[in-house]
Amino acid sequence: MKNKLFVFLASGLLALTIAGCTGPAGPIGTTGPAGPSGPIGNANVQQYTFGSRTIAAGGFASYTDMALTQTQLDNSTVLVYHAHPSNPNNWYSTPGFGSDATYTVRAVLLSFLGNLQVNLVPRTADGSAALASSITFSRVRVIIIPNSSNVNLATTSGINLKDYNAVLKYFNLPQ
Repeated sequence: MKNKLFVFLASGLLALTIAGCTGPAGPIGTTGPAGPSGPIGNANVQQYTFGSRTIAAGGFASYTDMALTQTQLDNSTVLVYHAHPSNPNNWYSTPGFGSDATYTVRAVLLSFLGNLQVNLVPRTADGSAALASSITFSRVRVIIIPNSSNVNLATTSGINLKDYNAVLKYFNLPQ
């Protein structure tokens, strides 16, 4: 019994001694190869959503409250999309044809006192005249992408900028 107690105490003392030992740090290992580049980020991409608005015949709608100076506007890509109540889940690139190609929409971008103003102007399907009746957009989205280099985003990324869902996916933006 004494031998078992001695072995038990000796092994405990040995364990404490080993745990308390410290030595010099080993040498720093070599740096491994660099990993692949990650996807393009969207930290500076801004998305604005505006609710339903009816535009009177021959008129236009202004969307404001987007902080953007003229210099920023000159160095950014601004994408505008609208949804029509007849197809509220479809987003139409602006400028371009609207729902069922029954009208077109032009976009005029202005920077005024440090704010971006987007004016949407509905026109006939051939673009020749203002609409004769009012039109309602159920939602409007404006996406501002600051240019980080002088490259053609559509060419280098393969993204179709007229495809709203492709733009959201590429920049990892919320729906």
